[in-house]
Amino acid sequence: MIALLLLILIRVYWPVDIATLASVGTAHTHVSVVGYVSYTRIESDGDLHIKLVPTPGVQTPFVIAECIPSLFCNRPAAGAHIKVSGVSRKDAEHLWQEIHPVEKLEILQ
Repeated sequence: MIALLLLILIRVYWPVDIATLASVGTAHTHVSVVGYVSYTRIESDGDLHIKLVPTPGVQTPFVIAECIPSLFCNRPAAGAHIKVSGVSRKDAEHLWQEIHPVEKLEILQ
């Protein structure tokens, strides 16, 4: 666990905008995305889903940021402006792009 935390502290994250990530994905594994929280939900497996959109009030394009219990993050309020960093992947079940797991979550001003 300590080794994982050290990797997270020194890892480089590639900035990607929500529209690009949602439509074509990215070649980079570790990314950071800035957006607004559309909604949050706790899943049955304990994961926290955060729907991020580029502009408040819109529903698309979007990406899902997923916090897992072993890498806890505080649940942001709807409408919050945040930056998430973590592993980029396509969710095979829902066919959306996501950052899973989220390794860092920052509330922006």
